[in-house]
Amino acid sequence: MSFFKSVVILKQTENGYSVNNKTLSGIARIETENENSQLYLTLVNMSSTLKGELYLFLLGDNEKTFAVPVLNCNGVYTKIYGLENCTSFSMGLFYVENSLPTLIAYGESENANGSS
Repeated sequence: MSFFKSVVILKQTENGYSVNNKTLSGIARIETENENSQLYLTLVNMSSTLKGELYLFLLGDNEKTFAVPVLNCNGVYTKIYGLENCTSFSMGLFYVENSLPTLIAYGESENANGSS
């Protein structure tokens, strides 16, 4: 039985998507046990009055890409399949309105891109 946990801090890249002009941020935690992976995303200062949709795009070091809809401005919890061999991640939080995506927050795990 194997267990792996990775944490990604998301930092604001665009203004205008937070509450009262505060800094938007988030923390994503991925826990993988054997072949079962779970993603926990918590957003901080995300505006709940936006008209568009939120998506978290995740790229693992196994070059698999995942798009996770974020239906709640506080965050999301979901299971993801195909992460069992990943040890690092990059994540982007996108706001999509009128079919136009905008990257509003981004982060990488500590060991992404070969760093440790």
